[in-house]
Amino acid sequence: MRHLIFFWVMILSACGGSGAQDDLVQEPARKPQLDNTNGSSSNTSNSFVIGPLPDGYSNWEEIDQVNPEEQAMMILDGEDPIGGSCSIYLMGTTIGPDGTVQFVVRSTFGHGDDGHKLFVTQQPVGLAVRSIGKNMDEPGQIALEFSGGSSFKRVITVNIKWWHIDHFDIDRCTKLQPRQSGDSSASRGLVLPDGINELAEIDDTNREVFHLKKYLGFDPIKRAFGEEDSCYLYVMAIDYQQTHISYYLRTSFDHNGASHPAFEVRWLDNVDQSGLLEGNHQKDPDSFLRLKFADNDPIKSDEVTVKWLHLDHYHIDQCRGLKLQP
Repeated sequence: MRHLIFFWVMILSACGGSGAQDDLVQEPARKPQLDNTNGSSSNTSNSFVIGPLPDGYSNWEEIDQVNPEEQAMMILDGEDPIGGSCSIYLMGTTIGPDGTVQFVVRSTFGHGDDGHKLFVTQQPVGLAVRSIGKNMDEPGQIALEFSGGSSFKRVITVNIKWWHIDHFDIDRCTKLQPRQSGDSSASRGLVLPDGINELAEIDDTNREVFHLKKYLGFDPIKRAFGEEDSCYLYVMAIDYQQTHISYYLRTSFDHNGASHPAFEVRWLDNVDQSGLLEGNHQKDPDSFLRLKFADNDPIKSDEVTVKWLHLDHYHIDQCRGLKLQP
């Protein structure tokens, strides 16, 4: 009887072992999972909607294909902590649905013959000193650290996590400084609307047709009298300089078909703007354009007042409640 029990135990043990081995062989190989905390582009910390294609490009792929040393709007040079130098390229800017400026970024980092695709990240607002962005399609993140302002030239450190074949590469560029003019064609400088070739053309062109950005608001005087009160602010050109950014602005205000020329207002990111910019015109120092904005960000314009000369008298007009148009 003892031998019979031992015989059945041996048979049952053999059957169990065979089943466990079959399960191990038949289980399919698992692909590595990307968790949202460590690099997926769906991470809530960088979950924002990317704005439209930046000016000057026909598609997003072109931004990855052009030579950044020649096409970048701005170049920041720094140090790779593990040795050598590194550069960060601002390839363009766009505006998200919430009106926030977004930076389109490339870098010199690569692995063998491969490099990462462009990243998009938002300009920080308020007191924020860091911005986290993402790749267009691949898993990956970029973190920009700012000092002394929120413009791109104020980026001092960039951390990049990008997907390479089957793993992440981690890169870091520190002690960043804007490349000085003369080192390279480091900036695209003046940005004009498509169809406009020179800055002088923006005064006489059809501002409704040719502009970079347009804001819609209301004329408080016309509204008070129950009249149609729509009014517009147009960004006609942007000039990126080493020390400042110049915005050239016109409005929809006119008198008998005559309107004012573009006013230049300058953004100095190392100075407290207190939510107000004012620009004058070279031909008439008594004229002015005052721009109110929020969150220390001139793109978030919400009110404009303009005093402009028409023949032998001045007009003073105001457009409130400005909203950036698609």
